[in-house]
Amino acid sequence: ALTEANEERSDRYFPHSGTVGVKFAGRKGGTRLEVKVCTEVDDLGWEKWEKFKVKGGFEEMASLLVQFGHGPLTSNASITLSKRRSKVDMGSFLVEETDILLTYDGGNGGEPAHEKWKSVCVEGKRKKAKATKESLLPLVRAALGREVDGEDGDHGILPLSYPGFVAHAAARLIPGFTVARPVTDRPVYGGRASRSGCLDDTMPCVPGACLP
Repeated sequence: ALTEANEERSDRYFPHSGTVGVKFAGRKGGTRLEVKVCTEVDDLGWEKWEKFKVKGGFEEMASLLVQFGHGPLTSNASITLSKRRSKVDMGSFLVEETDILLTYDGGNGGEPAHEKWKSVCVEGKRKKAKATKESLLPLVRAALGREVDGEDGDHGILPLSYPGFVAHAAARLIPGFTVARPVTDRPVYGGRASRSGCLDDTMPCVPGACLP
């Protein structure tokens, strides 16, 4: 296994839902607007995401969401995730471990927040990465001495994508925030939608998994 050097950056997220991520991505000294959409979730909870670089600002972003059957943002408040990430290349899949500082400036009348989290993500071919992915939650529970997901505070375990984690944090921190809803009756992502991070249940941010 090869471990890549630590990568550090800050991303400013505009909370939407567990299946849509909207952010200004801090890359190479600049920022750019990006949208990620969950397009498939299989029966085991593996997720497939598509990423779009949005050059036309929030107007283009809103149009893109409509194309995928999603509603608009419900708040103009944002949450910043400062990330320090290391990657381990296992040959046929990647394991990412990220230290996260969540910052909310108190916009929309909320209380400012600074929270530390850790994220672990497995990304790659399902057959190759399955055993590693399935071992992560038991290892994290054992390390924390916890058995129950979704506990309040820094010691909860949330099996979520970054968009789901941000939406979960927004529901706690931003007054009046509501999860954006689809604007179509048909499913806007394949498989079991709630597994990908919708706020159907109480939901730190471990682990993620992505379809090839």
